[in-house]
This record gives sequence, structure tokens and C-alpha cells, in this order.
Amino acid sequence: MVTAFWKGGQSGQENNPDNIGNWVTTSGGSTTIHADDHTGLTNGTTDVVIDYATAGTNYCEILTGTAKKNWKSVTINYHASLARILRINGTDADNKAVLTLRGMTIKNNTS
Repeated sequence: MVTAFWKGGQSGQENNPDNIGNWVTTSGGSTTIHADDHTGLTNGTTDVVIDYATAGTNYCEILTGTAKKNWKSVTINYHASLARILRINGTDADNKAVLTLRGMTIKNNTS
């Protein structure tokens, strides 16, 4: 099982999941994921974790043109300091932005 942790924050593309530099291998880590794992965000073979320890205030935004939006699963470790965690925002004429998942877990982690 491959897991990618959302970090965000890459200058000019802070919220873009298509930027490989916005993904790391561990919670709170700084090692960028492997290119194959980044590809897995397109074909549904990579699990995603979004947590405050890693993302800080950088939310992940799925737009109509986003390529990396077919995830195996997503786990969101909620923290009260996260104003936004995951934003799905249709920007074309039909407002169709879709995130495809096989599973989802949301945890309240306020400590």
C-alpha cells in the first residue's frame, strides 16, 4: 500500500495536487513522494492522508483540469486550526470537478 501525505505550499502552486512537490512520504515529513506514487493519484492506486501536522494551512484544491484526482482513498485527520482541508471547485462552464475515491475516513484530531 502506498500512502502520500498532502503538504502543499509549493510557491505559486500551494494548493495544486498535480505538483509532486506538494506531496510527501510521511506525516510531518519533507521527503517528496516518488513519481510512481504521484502517478497513482491519477489511476487510483495511492492512498492520501491530509493532516494538520503535514499540511498546516495549505488546503488541497481539486479543479476541473486537475489530473491527480483519482485516489485509492483519503483519510482526513481533522484539526480545528484547518479552515479548509480539501476544496473541490468546478471552474468550467458545467462546474464539473470530480474527486474519485474508493474509501474515505475523517477523524477528529484536535489534540
